[in-house]
Amino acid sequence: MDSVCVRLVVSRACGMSRRVQKSFSVGGEIRKSDASPVTVADFAVQALILSDLHEKFPTHKFIAEETSTALNKDPELCQTVIDVVNEARSNSGFKFGAEEICSAIDLGKYDGTDPEETVWVLDPIDGTKGFMRMEQFCIALGVLQQGKAVLGIL
Repeated sequence: MDSVCVRLVVSRACGMSRRVQKSFSVGGEIRKSDASPVTVADFAVQALILSDLHEKFPTHKFIAEETSTALNKDPELCQTVIDVVNEARSNSGFKFGAEEICSAIDLGKYDGTDPEETVWVLDPIDGTKGFMRMEQFCIALGVLQQGKAVLGIL
């Protein structure tokens, strides 16, 4: 596993999340069924990181916090996420649409049933409330191989 490559993926997502945070406004979040907030940055970071990692490690599995359910119900929110991710990937030459964004986010639905798998675990914005207050937050990414942590990046 190329830890330099993984750090670059997370670094790009960090830059993107900081740009989103600078333009964040109160009320710019939605509430999940458990009443916890989720922002454009949560969806965009998850889509960006999981799509990049899946491209580099297509046999690996992913567990992540968000699903595309809210984006499927809210075309305006979905378009905002698409715009943010496409701006961050502007050098790639590939533009995401709604289907690609939702598919990338939903890569994180692995249930962890096979302990032999290499599994990436992602919290796209750890500290969403801090993010919303223009305070501290982080992107938390870890890798498990045969159930043991082998890499962690914050």
